[in-house]
Amino acid sequence: MEEIDLLIGSIADRFRPEKAASAQLRVQFLLSGRVERKYEVSIKDGQCSVSESLSPDPDCIVRTTAQHYIDLEKGTLNPQMALMTGKVKVSSIGAMMQFAKYFRRYDPDRNHTKRTEVAVRPPKTGPLRDVCVIDLSRLLPGPFATLLLADMGADVVKVEDPASPDPVRNLPPFKEGKPIFYEYLNRGKRSMAIDLNTTVGRDRFIEIVHGADVLVEQFRPGVMKAIGLDFDSLLKINPKLVICSITGYGQIGPLSQLAGHDIDYLAYTGMLDALRGNDGHPVLPAFQAADVAGGAHMAVAAILAALHEARSTGRGRHLDIAMTDAMFHLQALRLAEEQATGGYMADLSGARANYSIYACADGLYLAVGALEPKFWEAFCAKVGRAEWSSRVLDADQAALRTEVQTLLLSAPRQHWLDLLLDADACVAPVLSPTEALAHPHFSARNGGGYWPVFGEPVTWPAPDLGADG
Repeated sequence: MEEIDLLIGSIADRFRPEKAASAQLRVQFLLSGRVERKYEVSIKDGQCSVSESLSPDPDCIVRTTAQHYIDLEKGTLNPQMALMTGKVKVSSIGAMMQFAKYFRRYDPDRNHTKRTEVAVRPPKTGPLRDVCVIDLSRLLPGPFATLLLADMGADVVKVEDPASPDPVRNLPPFKEGKPIFYEYLNRGKRSMAIDLNTTVGRDRFIEIVHGADVLVEQFRPGVMKAIGLDFDSLLKINPKLVICSITGYGQIGPLSQLAGHDIDYLAYTGMLDALRGNDGHPVLPAFQAADVAGGAHMAVAAILAALHEARSTGRGRHLDIAMTDAMFHLQALRLAEEQATGGYMADLSGARANYSIYACADGLYLAVGALEPKFWEAFCAKVGRAEWSSRVLDADQAALRTEVQTLLLSAPRQHWLDLLLDADACVAPVLSPTEALAHPHFSARNGGGYWPVFGEPVTWPAPDLGADG
C-alpha cells in the first residue's frame, strides 16, 4: 500500500475531538504527482469524516504533491517555507491553521489510536520540584529560561495559542521528523493549548494562574493588558505570583515597542563595537548572546530572587527583563574603564601577545590566555623563548604577537598542546561545539550528551501541542 494511503487512512485516528467540540470545517486536499489523490475532511460537532467526494464551497482547498503532503504531516517539511516557496498552496491560511490543530502529527511507525487522556509524566525532582511555572514565551529567550527552571525540577506548563503555536515547532533542521530546536528547548515541560483571545480561553488560563508560582511571557509591552490579562489583575488573582516579562528593550523607554533580534540588541549596546576582526569590521558572533545571557540567564536569576521574596513576604512582583540591559552587564569591565579613563586598553581583546588567538601549521587554532606573569613565563619557557617573558610589557605588542604567531605556525596544534600540557600556562585548543562535547573532560561531566544544570536533567521529551490539556 502507498504511504499516502496509509496517511489518509490514519486521519480519523489522529483526530482530536476534545479540540473540536463545536467546530464546523471542511477542507479539500488535491494532491498531484505519481500518486494522485483528491479527498475531503469534514469536521462537525466533534466528529471527523473523510470522503473522496468533493462538495462545493469548502472552507479551504490545499494543493500540493502527495510527497510534499506526507512531508508536511510528518513534520519534515516546514509549513512556512512550503508556503513561501510555493510547494503548498492553500486558499485560506486561517482555515488551514485552525484545521491543523485538530490532528496529531502523522507517524508511519505507530498504530494510530485516539489519545483521550492527558500525558502521564514521572514525578519531578530537584530544588524547584514544588514550583509551578506557566510559560507563555516563544522562540529562544523565554523557552531557554524555563528549560533551566525545568532542569532544576520546576513543573513548567507551556501555554500556546492552538492556531498559532510556538514557531520553533516547525523550524528546521529536523531529525527523525522532529524539530531539534523545539525538542531541546522544551523537553521536560507540559503543554496546554489555550486561545487567550477568547473569554473561555482567558477563564481557563486564570484557573491555572491560581496555582502557579511563576509566569514567563515574551509579548511586546502592552499585549498582556490588551488581552485582558494585565499584571495588576494577575497579581490580584494570585498575590504571590512572580511575573517575568522578557523583551528586547524593556517595558518602558523610547525603544520599548521596537521589534528586534539578537544582532540589534548587540548593536545598540556597544557589544558589536567591541567585537571586531583584524580589519576593524564588527564581527557577528555565531551564537545568541543577548537571547541567552540577557533573556534567559538574567530572567532565571531574577525569578529565583523574586521567588525567595514571594515565599518570605507573600508578595509577588513583575520583573522587567530587557535583553539590552543585560548586554551592559557583559561589558562591565570595559564600561568601567571607559567611564574612568575615557578609553579602553583592549588588553582582553587580543591587543596583548599573551592574551590572543594563534593559528597553527595545520590550520587549527590555539587560545593563549597567559595574562599573569607566572603563566606567561611558563609558556615562554616551554616553547623555548624565555626572552619573550619580559617583552610582554612592551608598548609594541604587534611585533611580539608576530613572533609568537610565526613560531606557532611551525608545528600543528597537537604538538603545542602536548608540549604545554603540564606547563599550567592557560593555553587551550579552539574547539567546535561537537569537538568540545566529545572532549574527555566534558564527556566525564555529562556522559557526552547535553549538560545538566542540577544533577541529571529531565528525561521526558518535548510535548505535543496541547498534550496536557
